[in-house]
Amino acid sequence: MKISPLQLPNNKYIHVVYISIIAALLLGATVAPSLLRAAAQEDDTRVLEVLCNSYGEGVDISREGRSERISFGEWLADHRPDLVDIFNEVGCAGISGSEEFVGTGAASASVDRTTETIFDCGDADPNTNVDFVTRPGTFTFTGIIDGAATAVNNALTDTCAEGFTHGTYKVRYLFDEVTIAGRTGGAVLEEWGDFEGGPFGEGILFTFHGHISFLCGTGELRGIHGEALTEGAATLAGSFTNYALWVHFDNDNIDEFNNNLCAGLGDN
Repeated sequence: MKISPLQLPNNKYIHVVYISIIAALLLGATVAPSLLRAAAQEDDTRVLEVLCNSYGEGVDISREGRSERISFGEWLADHRPDLVDIFNEVGCAGISGSEEFVGTGAASASVDRTTETIFDCGDADPNTNVDFVTRPGTFTFTGIIDGAATAVNNALTDTCAEGFTHGTYKVRYLFDEVTIAGRTGGAVLEEWGDFEGGPFGEGILFTFHGHISFLCGTGELRGIHGEALTEGAATLAGSFTNYALWVHFDNDNIDEFNNNLCAGLGDN
């Protein structure tokens, strides 16, 4: 059966696929697999997201023998009027994976602890050292990050000054399944920062502040990017953290090196 652009079959699946392919061809673009997948999902929002990611900054066209750039909204009105209402309501920024989510939350941990002395501070006092500390444990997050991670906290602890402890730390969190900003999958996060407190010993409270970055995600968290600020308190056996988070999702800008860290986590 011959189908003209003005006589589309009354089947939503075929209609979306057909119109999406025609849209790409009218732009002079290659029909990408992502566009075909989006059309097959029968989801106008997803189709608009794909088009926004590809052409949201403008469309180059040939008009009366001259090349010019028109806005994506202008092109959409001519070629996909069925998507104009959605576009006018939220625009590309509100519908694409680049939308930023902001939220807060807390995390708590119970950890074990091993210590390796690196430097004795040049004195005979066994309580003054620079140590490399390893603290493996389970960290439970609530708030915009909701889930439990296995993690190892590594720290350099300096107790050379009598009555004062300070140092730096780094934690890598591995979530087999976690929900972040309403999306669920596996994820790897990394936190680093500084801490300080009183004389080193059992029951001593240390305060810390740091940053979290997102290394990779799987499932609905694939393409996750963002950062968080943290502050909290810790003892030798555990910690409590407050955080503020900024995160967005961008499937077209995935760091494949870091993405390998997520192999085997959640739903790849």
